[in-house]
Parts: sequence; C-alpha cells; structure tokens
Amino acid sequence: MSELFDRYYEALRKPKVAGGAARISGAGRLAGGRYESVVISGAGSVEGDLEAGEVKCAGATSFRGSVTAVRVSLAGATKVEGNLRAELVKAAGSLRVEGRLEGGEVRVAGALKASSVKGRLVELAGAFSVREGVEGEVVELRLSDDSRAAYVKGVEVAVERARGVVGRGGLFSLLLRRRRTPVFKVDAIEADHVLVDDVAVEGAVKAKRVELRGRGEVRGPVEGEVVRR
Repeated sequence: MSELFDRYYEALRKPKVAGGAARISGAGRLAGGRYESVVISGAGSVEGDLEAGEVKCAGATSFRGSVTAVRVSLAGATKVEGNLRAELVKAAGSLRVEGRLEGGEVRVAGALKASSVKGRLVELAGAFSVREGVEGEVVELRLSDDSRAAYVKGVEVAVERARGVVGRGGLFSLLLRRRRTPVFKVDAIEADHVLVDDVAVEGAVKAKRVELRGRGEVRGPVEGEVVRR
C-alpha cells in the first residue's frame, strides 16, 4: 500500500499548471481547469474538474467535478460532486464527497459523507458516514456521534470518543450525547492493532491485538487477543 501511495503523490507534487492564481471573494463561479492556486472566500462554485497546486476554501463551496491538488484546506460547508484527491486534505465543518476521498494525509473534523476514504494517515473526528471503506496505514476515528462505514482496514486503527469536537447538532447536542456511548456501525475492522476507547463497535473485528478502554466494547465477533485497560 505504501509504495502505491508514494508513486501517486509524487505525481501530485508536480501538477501540470496552465492558469495562474484564481480567487473568489464574496460570491462567484470559476471554470474548471488547471491553476497554480485557487482561493475561495464566501460562496463559490467551480464548474468542472479542477487541478491545482493548492486549494483553500472558507464558507460555502461546491465543486461540480473532481478536485486534484497537492494541498486542500476546507472550512465551512463543502460539496464535491466527484473525487477529492490531494497529498494533504484538511477539512473542518461539513464535507460531502460523492466520489472517493484520497490523500497522503486526510484530516476531517466535523460532519463527513463520502463514498470511500483512503490515505497513509486518516483522521476523522466528529460524525461520519462512509458508504464503502476507510483504509490507511494509521486510521484514527474520533466519534462525537453515531457513525458508520462498510469496513476499516489499516495497520493501526483507533476508534475513540471525540473530546472537544462538535459534530452535527452543535454544542448543546454534544453535551447531551456525552451521557451515552457513541456507536460505530461497521461490517468489519481489520488491522494489526485495534483500540476501542469509550465507543461501542457494532461489527466484526480481526486483529493481532484488540485493546478496550473505558466503556469501549465490540458487539460482534472478535478474532485476536483482547485486552481491557
């Protein structure tokens, strides 16, 4: 897996740039294509596939196509109608990717919906729904609310209760949810080491070692050594 990622992201580091820097402030639209950088502040949309060295968005942004970049930074409400691929993806707020979300590092805090998520390092904090799988060498899932994925594969996988992350529903809803254990629904988790901390995993877990902390539990078959701390 590591070799494939390395080759893929080496190619991303040398994007083919046709346009210069593009910026939207307030409200506006941008044609898809190749740019050195794209910065959107306010309400913006990109029509067509986008390829850029860097993409920064704050506010409400929609991409009517796929996004390929070296670095992507998103804040607010973002929708991508295709795939989102970058060496580094950082998102805070609400992110919906109708295709695949892939990166060397994928860090999302807030609410996420995606077809699949893949990266060397994957950090999802808040509430998320992934129609297919989550894959990475290191996968950290920090739940503020019930979440789901078809499967999770990695070397190191942690499924923990989020601390200090507000997902959907705001702060008041988060305070109420602290009274109950978040539930992660998944068909299967497969890794060398799996940590379940203050979360209920509903699904099968296969690992060399499964570590349970706090109110962490697995409501399904477990294959491997189980240790409670």
